[in-house]
Amino acid sequence: GLVFAISNQNASKRVLEGAIRLAQLNVEKAQAAVERHLTSIETTALNLSSTRIRRYREESQIYDLLERFVNSNPVIWGIAIGYEPGVIPGHDEGFAPYVRRVEGVTERFNLLDVGRTYRQSEWYVTPMRQKAPFWCKPFRDVKEALIACYCIPLIDDHEQPIGVIAVDMELDQFTEQLVQEIHPYNHSECMVLDKDLDFIAHPDHSL
Repeated sequence: GLVFAISNQNASKRVLEGAIRLAQLNVEKAQAAVERHLTSIETTALNLSSTRIRRYREESQIYDLLERFVNSNPVIWGIAIGYEPGVIPGHDEGFAPYVRRVEGVTERFNLLDVGRTYRQSEWYVTPMRQKAPFWCKPFRDVKEALIACYCIPLIDDHEQPIGVIAVDMELDQFTEQLVQEIHPYNHSECMVLDKDLDFIAHPDHSL
């Protein structure tokens, strides 16, 4: 009986250690996937900020370039630019063109036209104040999709900030996929949290 108890304890320990190793491997795989997506978003924002959009002042030119960038990267949900008031002619109250892809079709609109007072939003205020790139805390957009956006100041040829570029990443589907993949054993659960320990994904969707 003593030999059996010791053997059973050792076997249980090995099973537990194996489950922990498997969980660690799955988390590392998920982390690599997240980093690839984040790097892709950050690179897109940086590339866009370096284009001629710094000099564009016509609405059609801006929308066309945003649409090209949205369509060039399947990871991107949408791209917005929040301009300082008066930068774009005819928009003394500001201008925030937004292009997003929904079910394979791109949509264009001004955020101000749908009641989004962007100049009070975190994604606009923080990069303008810090004059540095910034990952915004996840939020629900006008379509109720869970979005995280990478924001970078838009600097003109005189090194003055004229607005903020925000590149959106849709999190619902992406995090659900991660949650489904990270299961070291049958009855395990996985969740995704942000840096403030708020749930981004959880088996209980009400959370």
